[in-house]
Amino acid sequence: KDIFGRVGYDVVCSLMGITTYRDIVRSHEAKLVVLDSGKAIDEVPLMYRERYGSGFMRVNLTGIGNIAASLRAMAAFFEDEGLAERTEQVIREECARIEPVRARCRADFDGMRVAAFEDIFRSNDFAVLSSELGMDVIVVAQDYEAEVYTEEGFTVHVPRSLADGLGESELRAFGLDDAQTVTRLPGCPEIDYPKRAFAWLRVKLDRAQVSTLIAMLAPDLCFAGIEERFGYASATMRSEKFLSDERGTDYMGFDGFERYARDLAQA
Repeated sequence: KDIFGRVGYDVVCSLMGITTYRDIVRSHEAKLVVLDSGKAIDEVPLMYRERYGSGFMRVNLTGIGNIAASLRAMAAFFEDEGLAERTEQVIREECARIEPVRARCRADFDGMRVAAFEDIFRSNDFAVLSSELGMDVIVVAQDYEAEVYTEEGFTVHVPRSLADGLGESELRAFGLDDAQTVTRLPGCPEIDYPKRAFAWLRVKLDRAQVSTLIAMLAPDLCFAGIEERFGYASATMRSEKFLSDERGTDYMGFDGFERYARDLAQA
């Protein structure tokens, strides 16, 4: 809310946050409804759009790159040059303010390895924050092309930097020698790490292959779902420290980066 206010927005109501009846009854006056959630709860903002003509936009306010992209998209919606200029000013001010903290945090975690299972709520947030700390993030997800949930089909994103450390026979065994290269992780549209180019190899593997590959890459931190589904229990940091029901949205905002790094250090 502080960031929105500095940019120049009037926050009419926070439907799923701290709010009052007085706020809710005037919520239909909002020109734009923004939703930061990985859950399929579009019906409420879509109802606002249909009944009251409100705009609707999904945003992501976790991770520096995601926050900047979301603020710019909101400014573009209103087609207001002054709003766009103030948006850029706030982004510059916030990035300058937290840069010393970011440099210190990156020095602590740069080059560490992380594995995340995307089906666990908020894993996308952990993946983008880890990437912005300079970690190499491995993401395992259900097969995107499958029409039903399966226990065997998984889509795996392997950082190219880690794949380069594997031998030719190992690359062939997992199909990494002929894998598609992508520059963004699923659910993580923007990652802000100056002067670093991100690239992942995307492959489809069965459960046994995923288990073998994770053990081979030996991540330092595994989020919820990796140990439970693929049996990797050798991570230095325990995933129990980072569950969505305990953390929720603690890492949102420009200062969320530092809170995340602090909790990693404690783990």
